[in-house]
Amino acid sequence: MAKIVFNLPQPLYFSSIEVNNDSIVIGSNQGLLVSTDKGLSWLAINHGFEGPAFQSFYRKFFRYNDSHFAYDYSLNTMYKLSDTTWSLVEFGPPAELQVVSFAQADDQLYIGTIDRGIWKYIDNPSDVEGDQNIPSTFNLEQNFPNPFNPSTTINFSLLKDGFTTLRIYNILGELKAELVNGDLPAGNHSINFDASKFGSGIYLYTLTSNGNSITKKMTLLK
Repeated sequence: MAKIVFNLPQPLYFSSIEVNNDSIVIGSNQGLLVSTDKGLSWLAINHGFEGPAFQSFYRKFFRYNDSHFAYDYSLNTMYKLSDTTWSLVEFGPPAELQVVSFAQADDQLYIGTIDRGIWKYIDNPSDVEGDQNIPSTFNLEQNFPNPFNPSTTINFSLLKDGFTTLRIYNILGELKAELVNGDLPAGNHSINFDASKFGSGIYLYTLTSNGNSITKKMTLLK
């Protein structure tokens, strides 16, 4: 094995790591660290966490069903990442458990503990903010990761069934890609955008359905 050296902030204690092409996401005592340039530079996502800085040593990060979560085992509180902000959610392991790790298998969330074995979460953590099959708003989320290279995920919610388009434009307003063009049911949807053939820069992505439209920006760095 060979050690890989990244330009990481110190001191650093890992709780998780994900690698997708040039993108790296690390859960750590420094927060959720995101790099889109193979580890040369890092963005720390900590906005929304409660408590003093030292509290970060007690957080465990994990990914489940395309969402990032952070569990503070000293306070028994759980956060979910939306765009670049962490928000408290009402689910988590029993307070008496000493949690070592979280893992996903076959769409189930498992929790490893000290001296208490492995536990399975019987509900879906992505449902903690309401019934995800019936969204309360027409919504287009910020793509993640952002900046990205070369792929990113776009999540959106539809209040009603209907003809829907999701299109990518360059900064001049020229259509570059059409990710969705057809009828979709009401609910939450997730689309992967592979920009391998695109050049670096700022792009716009527009969701249109049932007379409603939302546009947001994304940044591709190569």
